[in-house]
Amino acid sequence: MSELASRLSSGFGTASGNIVSTAITAALTAHAGPETAATVGAVVGAATEEGVDFMAQLLRDRRRRSERLVQAATAYADTPAETLMLAVYDDGKKRELFFHAVQAAAQSVENQKIDTLARAFASGALSNDPAVIDEAAIVVDCLSELQAPHLRLLAILSQTPANADLEGEARIQQAQSWTASEMLQRDPGLRNVLVALVAKLTGAGMVKDNGVGTWSYTPRWQLTEFGRICSTYLVARGGD
Repeated sequence: MSELASRLSSGFGTASGNIVSTAITAALTAHAGPETAATVGAVVGAATEEGVDFMAQLLRDRRRRSERLVQAATAYADTPAETLMLAVYDDGKKRELFFHAVQAAAQSVENQKIDTLARAFASGALSNDPAVIDEAAIVVDCLSELQAPHLRLLAILSQTPANADLEGEARIQQAQSWTASEMLQRDPGLRNVLVALVAKLTGAGMVKDNGVGTWSYTPRWQLTEFGRICSTYLVARGGD
């Protein structure tokens, strides 16, 4: 155990609540930076009760979301918060993973996204394999740029499509792939943003067009291997 982890375990971090609180405070403070400090100063300088209340509520919201991240991570990993956080304190890569996960969670208004980030974070935080930690960091980084509709589309693409009953070459070409109309049948609410969602997921390396190279080309979208990795961390809409 590192000197820092030892101090946390024996000193103010004896209680898991203190460890979690300290870690979240550090991550949020580091994330805030001078820009946020200047904003707070401007609001306070304006001396408006409404402005101060607004900023205070914003900061409370971000802390609450960060706390949910840690709670969801410990629930997913089935491990005490103290064990999880000491593992983070002990490793530089894991500290960065935690920082980026907290940063993403603090800015998310969707519990589903926070809980999905938590699962990816936990997988890296409790691993001793550098490759797994790196993979978790990449997943967290990509998930941080997604919103609830992206996750809804990921959930659809992780399921078995209606074309699973096709036979022969058609099945091989179209297995686990979806047309736009098939995706919209599952979630009509995505209609006006589907093109943007597919473009974002494609750019992130999560989705590819499986229709390319077929005789009668029709775009058919499916998860890449990386997309499947990300989808394994998905939780039901609204969180567990």
